[in-house]
Amino acid sequence: MTTQLQAVNQMLTGIGQAPVVSLDIANPEIALALSILDSMNREVQGEGWNVNTEINYPFTPATNGEITVPSNVLQISDNKNSNVQQYQTVLRDGKLYDKIAHSFIFPTANPILCDVVWLFDFEDLPQVFQDYVTQKAARTFAGSVVGSKEMFQFNQVDEAMLRANCLAYDTNTSAVNIFGVESGQNYYVSYTPFRTIAR
Repeated sequence: MTTQLQAVNQMLTGIGQAPVVSLDIANPEIALALSILDSMNREVQGEGWNVNTEINYPFTPATNGEITVPSNVLQISDNKNSNVQQYQTVLRDGKLYDKIAHSFIFPTANPILCDVVWLFDFEDLPQVFQDYVTQKAARTFAGSVVGSKEMFQFNQVDEAMLRANCLAYDTNTSAVNIFGVESGQNYYVSYTPFRTIAR
């Protein structure tokens, strides 16, 4: 498994700098490298892979009816199938908000089942994702520090190959059906213009 220190050293090596023995954030380059690594880790996990996505995860309201969402949640929505379409939830002020009832208050009798994308620490990811995040961070770091177009393009090719490894891992570890969704997962996606444009 790759540690943060190893990832940062790979980023430094990519721009011709010597590796370091510790993550001293007083060093501006190390601080920048760590910041970019964290940013890329969040960006990659934000896509919602099988490794960090849970379907029908229960959130139990507190005694006041509110549901405080943990800080390591990147995406959350109530599962429309399990909750029988009675909620339309969004994240507001760190809590779950129901747009139908216009309220933060939920019935306390039963938990609200949600589909969640979690944010994990870099060192807790499978190796294929660590490799992808590191390469993505190295490319961004090189572009920020050196500004070499050739280096940027060279790293982009490696990054595409590592992303393919992540897609293969995701496919092998998930139990998706022919439509690409797992049992119990929200499968209906309403029309949104950006999906048409993305084609």
